[in-house]
Amino acid sequence: MIRKKEQKDNRKVAELVYIIWEGMDLEIIEKFDKKTVLEAFEMCLSDEDFRNSERTIHVYEVDGDVAGFVLSYPGHTEHEFKHVWEKLGLDKKFHPYSPPLELREARDNEMYIDSVATFSEYRGQGIATKLLKYLLDSEEARPFGLICEVENEKALSLYLKLGFKKDELLELYGQEYYHMTYVK
Repeated sequence: MIRKKEQKDNRKVAELVYIIWEGMDLEIIEKFDKKTVLEAFEMCLSDEDFRNSERTIHVYEVDGDVAGFVLSYPGHTEHEFKHVWEKLGLDKKFHPYSPPLELREARDNEMYIDSVATFSEYRGQGIATKLLKYLLDSEEARPFGLICEVENEKALSLYLKLGFKKDELLELYGQEYYHMTYVK
């Protein structure tokens, strides 16, 4: 079942975001222990002004457990979330690592798909595909955009199969990504 994220889902969504950030080799993962990062991110997920709030996240539930999630928002709002991290009352040690990251991923005219992830025990069941299709079918008719790490062939194959087209090669966070667009 796909539904909007609720407060009770914060820990599971934080764990999935942590997995994504680990794969990106982000400095926040290197500087702080996992428990500290998860607690900070759970606090962020509770704030409606933060980009990872109920209004931007859908979860896929299996037998009452969060199996995966998708996060999307209008591209022009990407940097509006910048200072929320600082106003949340988090320890100042986190402020230099505030999401969204310094580099621009989204384009102003698109609905930006920031993240899609599933827990390892649910992979291979089509959950990421279902989450993306749900989003593509339910949102207004404007382009969708996302970035995909060049070396992530599995994700790239999924996005191409869903109808996304590669339109730009970007270097972000020391890695190469394709910016991809889907137009209804």
